Amino acid sequence: LRKLSIDISLKDVGFSYKPFMRRFSGINGDASIEKGVAKLAAVRGNYGKTALNDLEGEITDIFGSPNMKFTLEAMIDASEAISELKDIPSLKTFKDLDVTGVTKLNASFNGGVLAVSEKSKNTPPLKIDAAIDLSQNGIAYKKLIKKSPGAALTITSALTVKQNTFEGKGSLNLGTSSVNVDSVFSRKVFSSTIRFKGEDIKVADMISVFPYFEKNSPSLGTINLDIVRRRVPEGERLLYNGELRVANALFETPYLTRTLRDVNAVMRLDGNTGTVVIEDAKIGASDVSGKLNVIDLSKGIVNFNLFSDNLDTADFATAKERKELRPDDNEGVPDKDGGEKGVDAGAPIRGGGRISAKQGFIRGISYTALSAEAAIGKDAVNISPITFTSHGGQVSGEAVLFIDKKSPNLLETSFKVSRVKVAGIFKDLGAKEDILTGRLTAEANLSVKRGAIPMSSGLNGKVVLSAKDGKLKKFLVLTKIFSIVNILTITELFNTGMPYGTIDGKFYVKDGVISTDNFFLEGNSLRMSAVGEIDLPNSTMDSTLGLHPFVTVDKIISNIPLAGWIIAGREKSTITMYYKIYGPLKNPEVEAVPISGMGKKILGIFERIFTAPIKGMGTDKEEKKEDATEPRQ
Repeated sequence: LRKLSIDISLKDVGFSYKPFMRRFSGINGDASIEKGVAKLAAVRGNYGKTALNDLEGEITDIFGSPNMKFTLEAMIDASEAISELKDIPSLKTFKDLDVTGVTKLNASFNGGVLAVSEKSKNTPPLKIDAAIDLSQNGIAYKKLIKKSPGAALTITSALTVKQNTFEGKGSLNLGTSSVNVDSVFSRKVFSSTIRFKGEDIKVADMISVFPYFEKNSPSLGTINLDIVRRRVPEGERLLYNGELRVANALFETPYLTRTLRDVNAVMRLDGNTGTVVIEDAKIGASDVSGKLNVIDLSKGIVNFNLFSDNLDTADFATAKERKELRPDDNEGVPDKDGGEKGVDAGAPIRGGGRISAKQGFIRGISYTALSAEAAIGKDAVNISPITFTSHGGQVSGEAVLFIDKKSPNLLETSFKVSRVKVAGIFKDLGAKEDILTGRLTAEANLSVKRGAIPMSSGLNGKVVLSAKDGKLKKFLVLTKIFSIVNILTITELFNTGMPYGTIDGKFYVKDGVISTDNFFLEGNSLRMSAVGEIDLPNSTMDSTLGLHPFVTVDKIISNIPLAGWIIAGREKSTITMYYKIYGPLKNPEVEAVPISGMGKKILGIFERIFTAPIKGMGTDKEEKKEDATEPRQ
């Protein structure tokens, strides 16, 4: 065999070989063996959709201790290559990796052929140098990496294959930034060490690879990192050591409407634990700082303490709300899917912590001294208690955000409001004058169904409220009512604010429709009650309002006949008026309704309310002296 001499010319050769999934085809080139030297010259061909553009070189001393020297140029069909790697049971990393497009590869091989085998103990190391251009590839790995074709990404590497180890030095080049990667893999025990180091990496370059950022928006800032990732045999654990620092970053995320800016943070890792310190971060008018302690990195267990001088919930509106920041628009939260054990599998975050803010706005309502305790579990985020001060009163409550997609509800919340100034709420919501004053007390239990579009269509629950000792001015609906009928003394009161003793209401919410048969205002000058519905998803209302002024008929100037309303009391001198209010919430229609046009159920509700003893208007005994209310057509 040592004297064997062979010359072969390959012309469009094709064949299949069982270990390989695809066919070799169109192979051309020259091969020879002479005096123990095997040579390949200008070999080219195809394997599936992968094109081998050029392979040439030689192997010397093939019958003794063979050494190789080859160069290779190829255009690799990435999706075919990854599919074959996924079929190798030991290569679990490739299971969740998807790559499309064509990868350009240039490589050289120099050294001992048998270095790839454990049978030879004295073979020289095999050195493999490679340049890989992934710029035209699309790459996705779980939810951690998402690169679009066209984003610049190249890899250069120098791998040395020894008897017991693979040792590599390389560079990962993103745009104009580079990350050096040094690695050592043990061939005898399942362990490895990889070091990532980069200085002044541009945030804009990193954004091109990660799905957490908006790629088409301006971005600024730098990243410095020096992190070592070690896999140890005991339980195949992953351990991390080192530091990553973000400086003066500005970027947008697909999940939020507004831009994050002035982000300065540092992450320090120590084995299976670590810390993240947010030195400063701003979004809209809000700011956040604080610390997150990583208790167990592999299991995603953390605790945190976050602070804010100003925190406005509108600044954290989801991207689905870009057109308008309102509670009845579609809202969403980022998906939180679990995975395999270990941080590389995307372990869900669990743990708890505290959020506090000096001041800010919640859905447009101002507050101070907010404090919230959060517990993050596998299936839900529990926030309890939540407390803050708003317009001289106290608000407390709790909320549960369900992460588990099998849960029928996305959110459940309950809260209590105690003696909050009503005028301040209306002012926060844009009222130009104090249309309503007094102190508000309320209790609410609400839930939101998962997947409801718009979000308000999934709203269900109950709200009970009461306002005390305030004043009421004419606003849209009342202005329309008093354009139909003018109650002289009461109209004058409305101009400066009509005093009332109590406003009480009990509301039920079903799939975004708010209904009540018990909304009531009582004052020394009149009683007023409403029955009906408000449809939040469609922004419409359909209700009936009853008005019972404590004045005699001669004080009323009306544009319509009064005979159709109820007249009662001593000498039939008082009147109760009814109005139908319907149409769009922003500008509803108001029509006077005679008693003949009212249903028995609604009429019974109003009669019960309006004939009840009048608080502050004398004793029950005095009330009984008056005639019973009698409907008159």
